[in-house]
Amino acid sequence: MTGQLARRTLGHTGIPVSCLALGGHEYLPGGGLKGFGDDFDNAVRPGYRRADFGGSGRLAIVARALARGVSYFDVTIDPEVEALGRLLRSPAVFDVTAMTGAFGAAAGAGSVLVQARPQGLCYHYDLGNPGLVRPGTLRSEVLRLAELLGRSRVDVLNLGIEREALDPETGRPDYLKALAGILAELRADGLVGLVACDTLYSGESQYVTLIESGCFDVVWLTFGPLTPTPAEVVLPRAREAGLGVVAREAFGKGALFRFAAAAGVDAGEVAGAAQRWVLSHVDVATLAVGVRTADEFDRNADAATQPFTDADRALLDRVLATDPARAAVADATAAFRP
Repeated sequence: MTGQLARRTLGHTGIPVSCLALGGHEYLPGGGLKGFGDDFDNAVRPGYRRADFGGSGRLAIVARALARGVSYFDVTIDPEVEALGRLLRSPAVFDVTAMTGAFGAAAGAGSVLVQARPQGLCYHYDLGNPGLVRPGTLRSEVLRLAELLGRSRVDVLNLGIEREALDPETGRPDYLKALAGILAELRADGLVGLVACDTLYSGESQYVTLIESGCFDVVWLTFGPLTPTPAEVVLPRAREAGLGVVAREAFGKGALFRFAAAAGVDAGEVAGAAQRWVLSHVDVATLAVGVRTADEFDRNADAATQPFTDADRALLDRVLATDPARAAVADATAAFRP
């Protein structure tokens, strides 16, 4: 470990956030995701419970992240939500943090932002996303999430909205107006702090529409060397609208490491270069990373404390010059900008 993570401003909110955020996924022994990988049909249902989340390994990760200055945490499914809330309330996290010594006292639970998303209402789990604008539905879900976290509010509510919701033939003509009214009430009542827009399947035009709607404070999106297209339109639009950007999947769900191996490039070196490439874009406030161990988090954090260099650029160019990597970039661009 070599130091604290730098802070960047999260768009118009003025909130300083750590340049790395910690993702909430926990992993199976074979590398898949707990929940999604072994119980997919139930994973995104409200009320899903798992006793194997938030154990000693996860406690060590959360403690190390706090010690390094992480102030933005993301969680997806209910077991992740419950586990993070429990760990952030646990004196054990801060006991572990104190043992690191060099980084001083960890931030308290109240000084971090926790991002969560409504279960079963986002992406294609609820085609057309009608539940988000159904009277009372989002409020009930926010109250449930806050209780599950053990917090008074959801700091960042992430809403994955796909194009079907805004299609005049399949959705409500006043969808975003209705959503804006609901979100205004949730904010006014102190149940939601910030709101993030997200879309897994609909790409650039959907992001632009959501950014320009006035409903959101944060843009949550896939961005990395294999998925560079957001830098051309989405990042500038977010900056113009004053939205903070949180990037995810810098490694293309591991594909970057496979391409690096084919090019004879060390996985650790390309991981560091990819993180620094993402953070070299000044419009990115923070990059979310998922890790299996506290030591793995440290390697990510150490990489993020260094500037992006010509050597990093040359390393990434070497990997991106391979035929599989070029094909992956082309496919990602076509999907993002159909």
